[in-house]
Amino acid sequence: MMYYIEGTEIADTEDNSLFFEEFTWEEYSIWRPKKKDLTPNHIEWFNNQTGYWSVKYIFYEAIDRYCRHLCSFLVSISE
Repeated sequence: MMYYIEGTEIADTEDNSLFFEEFTWEEYSIWRPKKKDLTPNHIEWFNNQTGYWSVKYIFYEAIDRYCRHLCSFLVSISE
C-alpha cells in the first residue's frame, strides 16, 4: 500500500503507476554536498531502473536489500 497527500487528506493506493524522474550527479552533489556515498555509476544504474521500476517496487527492493545486509550482520555477531 502506498500513501500520498491529496489536498489536505492522506490517500492510499495499490497503484504502481508512480515513477521517479532521473537525476544527475550534479543534482546529487547539490543535495548531499558533503556526502559522496554514491558514484556516477550508482546514479546511472538508478536512472536506468526508473525507466521500468515503479516507486513502489524500488522501495520494496531497497528494503529487501537493507534487510539482507542487516540479517547478515546480525548472524555474524551472534556466532
